[in-house]
Amino acid sequence: WDIVAIAAGGDVSVALTRQGHVYEWGRRRMNETYVTRHLPVKVVHSDGTPLSDIAAISAGWDHILALTHEGLVWSWGDNAAGQLGTGMGTWTEGASNPVLVLDDFGEDPLTNIIAISAGEQQSMAIDARGIAWYWGMDTWSASDIYPETGAAVGISNGYGFSVVLEGSL
Repeated sequence: WDIVAIAAGGDVSVALTRQGHVYEWGRRRMNETYVTRHLPVKVVHSDGTPLSDIAAISAGWDHILALTHEGLVWSWGDNAAGQLGTGMGTWTEGASNPVLVLDDFGEDPLTNIIAISAGEQQSMAIDARGIAWYWGMDTWSASDIYPETGAAVGISNGYGFSVVLEGSL
C-alpha cells in the first residue's frame, strides 16, 4: 500500500497512500448508529469511485477530513454539530462517503486550503492567504478567523477546543 501518513480519532483511524488514496478502519459514530470496520477499507465516493489525489488526512472523534492536492477538503462521518462543513441542516445524519466542505456562504467549496485539522465535533483549515477557517460545534459552514497579528501558520483541534498559531507566511 505504501502508506505515507496516518491519523487516529476517537475510535477510528485512517491511512494515506503515496498514490493519494485513503483507507479507514475502526468504529465511527453516524448519528445514533456506528460504522465498524475491523480491517482497512478504501474510502470511496457515493458512486463507488475511490477518493483520490489526497495530500493530507486528519481524524476527529467521529469524522474524517481529507485535503486534495488542489486545495479542496473532503469530509465524512458524523455531522451532529456541523463538523463536516456542509452547510446548515445538511447531512444531519452524517455522511458515509466524502462530501465537500463549503465556504462561509454554504454554496461553494472551500478552496486554496493548505492545512486541515479535525477535532471532537469541530474542524479547521488554513488557506493559502493565511486565513484560518473553523466549522462545527453548531457552526454548519466554514467561518473565517482573521489572525490579530499576522497569518495563521498552524492549527490543531482537541476534545472541544481549537488553537491557531499565528506567524508570518
